[in-house]
Amino acid sequence: MAKQLITVLGIAICAGIIALGLFVVALPTALQAQSVDSQTDLVADSNSAFEAQVDRLEQEAERQEEIDASVAALRRQIPATNQFDDVFEVVATAAVAANVSITSAVVGEVGSFAPRTADAAAQDAGTGGVADDAANGAGRAQATFTIGVSAPGMDSATAFLDELRKGPRLLSIVKTTATGSGVVDLQIDALTYVDSEE
Repeated sequence: MAKQLITVLGIAICAGIIALGLFVVALPTALQAQSVDSQTDLVADSNSAFEAQVDRLEQEAERQEEIDASVAALRRQIPATNQFDDVFEVVATAAVAANVSITSAVVGEVGSFAPRTADAAAQDAGTGGVADDAANGAGRAQATFTIGVSAPGMDSATAFLDELRKGPRLLSIVKTTATGSGVVDLQIDALTYVDSEE
């Protein structure tokens, strides 16, 4: 009986050592391995997302010139300073008065003031535009303006031009092009003058 007791006790001790080994060594190792697997999956998912972003950026890099040109075109439509707010207001007011729709109003290059020729000044004086005496060169710069409108007819297009020539004389019309019959598409190239010191 003592022999059996020793055997049972030995088996119990062995079982206890095995259980202790499982709880102390095997179980933490298994949990750590499971945690590492989860982290590996998370890293793999993150890598996939980063690879997708890199692919998109590489595609956009191939279109960089197109994107730059698009941004430059959009920038030209935004006035560089609020000096042009009055001009946009004149254009909008003229459009409402003449019942035309503005399709574009773009500020072009701002450069040094260049006096108008005698022919252009005489033409402006006869049509109510800006003559070179209205745009004294001291402390002035000039900017090109391109305005596009859609008019329901030539009478409305002409009325729009007349409205632009009225008022505070902010615009000097350089060239006008009208296309279409019925609905008239009008493009006006003009100059406006600003204080270069501002």
